[in-house]
Amino acid sequence: MTRARLEQEIHDAAGAECAAFVAGSITEGYSNAYSDLDVHVVRDAAATSLPLMVHVDSCRIDLAFHTRENTEKALRTAAKAPVAGAGELTRKMWEHKRKAVSAASRLTCSVPLYGQGTPWDVRLPAEVVRDGAADWWRAEARRRLVAARLLATRFPRVAARRFHEAHSAFLEVLATRCGEDYFGFKWLPEKLKRLGWTDDLAAFRDALRQSTKPVPDFDWFERRIEPLIARDQADEKYSAVFSLAPGVSLTRLAGQSLLSRWNMRAAGLSSALSGLVQEAVGREDGILHTHHDWRDRDVPDGVVELFSADFLWLGVGMREHRGR
Repeated sequence: MTRARLEQEIHDAAGAECAAFVAGSITEGYSNAYSDLDVHVVRDAAATSLPLMVHVDSCRIDLAFHTRENTEKALRTAAKAPVAGAGELTRKMWEHKRKAVSAASRLTCSVPLYGQGTPWDVRLPAEVVRDGAADWWRAEARRRLVAARLLATRFPRVAARRFHEAHSAFLEVLATRCGEDYFGFKWLPEKLKRLGWTDDLAAFRDALRQSTKPVPDFDWFERRIEPLIARDQADEKYSAVFSLAPGVSLTRLAGQSLLSRWNMRAAGLSSALSGLVQEAVGREDGILHTHHDWRDRDVPDGVVELFSADFLWLGVGMREHRGR
């Protein structure tokens, strides 16, 4: 596959009025024999919202289209700290931010194929994307850690998985700050190798093994996560925010309040908990409870019960945010 052939394939699929960027594991140096070539095309109107897989000779090309307007919006979102103000309090906010950071990372870490200096060249400065990605991982690491602690008693195997994810996310923070800002969990071992962090790579592998044990050792995770938090030296003013998960509704049956999700299953609520849920249903953001110090493990039992049953979404925000 030559550059000229690749450009011709993109011209045939997208037209000449665009900018094209090559990104992904190949440009980052993480690729293997099964890797495809990720090509992002920015134009005034996207040809399709779905990625196209193009096979040229033995090369697999994953072609993704973006409009300039939507890409500019994503870049502005990615440049904002993920927990400024309301932060990632609801699943919708979190998903919007994740997609924005991912798009910004892929475009900024990409190799321009053509279109540099044109109106479609909408990449951000690398340091802006790096800071945005690090902030997202920082919030996500705390979200996963809080979830692991809350699930430890009721669902220890699930909690072990969340501890492993939190450990990985804290490593992502540190790796991103040191220049490994390509966004995505699966390339963390390669990032650690490139940085020469052999001890952290060994800890990553140990954490994966620990997460699969029949009887997880949660203290093992805690002992390894705390030093990572200290290495980051970040502001700890985070809160844990619980909002109603997508598909949750509240109904009355035979004088009892029932909470259901997608009408597939239901749980009875006490009168006190029913009142909290009723207020959350009436809120636009669906927030049921804000725990103002994410390190404080004394979360109300009713909140833990609903979260463990997958009726609540856990987000993070700054302590200054005032939910219920």
